[in-house]
Amino acid sequence: MEIIVFLIIVIIVVTIGRTFLAFPSQGNEFIFNVTRLRYASTIPLIKVGDQLNLWTKPDYNRILIDVSGYGFIGDQGRLGLVAPEYVSVIQKHLLSDYPLYDAEIVKIGEKSCTVRVKLLSRKEQIQRNAENRLAHEAFDRKEKTKLTDLFKRPYHPNLNSKPIKIGFTLLKEDFKDFKDVKLKVKSKEFYIANIYSISIQLEDKAGQVIAESTNSKPEVLRVIRGIYNGYRYDIVDWEYDSYFDNRISVHISPY
Repeated sequence: MEIIVFLIIVIIVVTIGRTFLAFPSQGNEFIFNVTRLRYASTIPLIKVGDQLNLWTKPDYNRILIDVSGYGFIGDQGRLGLVAPEYVSVIQKHLLSDYPLYDAEIVKIGEKSCTVRVKLLSRKEQIQRNAENRLAHEAFDRKEKTKLTDLFKRPYHPNLNSKPIKIGFTLLKEDFKDFKDVKLKVKSKEFYIANIYSISIQLEDKAGQVIAESTNSKPEVLRVIRGIYNGYRYDIVDWEYDSYFDNRISVHISPY
């Protein structure tokens, strides 16, 4: 009788422990609670379905969990740690040649959240990579078509509008004389072939490139389209960045 009572107590303790710490794993899928969140302020900012990043290294005995895609200050996007009983198997996977996984928040409480981690097999990873490659290729084709159509359309900038402010990174950090600097754009064919390299440059009077734009794509495209449509642009002002010595902001007006 005492043995039976003891076994019942053990079963209850194990069940409670799993309820508050981890759930039974199913093959390559693990569900567990993160009960000690790094920052309590993280709770209102996350939601069910948010994707997570896992991070570890060989000499660690733990795996860090970060929220993917959030602009938290410092490491405030860090949820906490993977449940200890799953660290060994998940860490082995993360440090292997095929480390892909899916991780997401499946439940949120007042002071904790439940996380699901699925380790992808080698076959699943090869298939996922192939699907991603096809998706990226389709996206690139779509973006190239959009850019081609954009360049075909007439564009007339407002000559009375405020100057366009564009940030540049100086390639010659000691360059000071902007009086004779000119804008340089590349060919339509280049931009269409390199849709992730939409930038303009600054040239000195000797024709040497001294700076490359770092501004957002829309402003740069306005200048590019204006030049393609026969307009010219004057550099009316510039200012150095207060934090980076090699960056400047240039004010450009069409005419």
